[in-house]
Parts: sequence; structure tokens; C-alpha cells
Amino acid sequence: MDLASISPFQLVIMGTVLSLVISGNRDAGELNVLGNLIVAVGSLVLTVAAQKEFQKTRIEEIKANNDKIQQLIDKSSSAK
Repeated sequence: MDLASISPFQLVIMGTVLSLVISGNRDAGELNVLGNLIVAVGSLVLTVAAQKEFQKTRIEEIKANNDKIQQLIDKSSSAK
């Protein structure tokens, strides 16, 4: 399933249905454990996403700096 093809409305409906299915026939203690587990997993997924974005940005910055350095080297070589 491609998450980009799902509308925000559909995503809310899916989350609602999943919550109802998970919550059925469980007591408050079980729901607290499941809820905390889901929040913990969500936090870890967000941590992975943030690190990937940070690394992507860092790589792009390094490439841009390397390009600038190469341009300066090329200008210096052609000026001689």
C-alpha cells in the first residue's frame, strides 16, 4: 500500500477502525498497555524518519560544498 495515495480522510477512517478493532473486549489495563506500546513504536518510527532526513540533508550539504570546492579548483586551474 502506497501511503502517498491515501487521502487524509481515508487515513483517519483507517485509524478509527483499527482503534475500534484493537479496543474490542479489552479492559482498561490492557488498553493502557497497548496504547503505550503503540505510542512507543510511533516515537521510534519518528526517530528513524528524523535521522534519515538529517542524514539526507547532511549528504546534500557535503555534496554542495564539494561542488563549490571543485568549482574553485577548476577556476584556479584555468586561470593559470
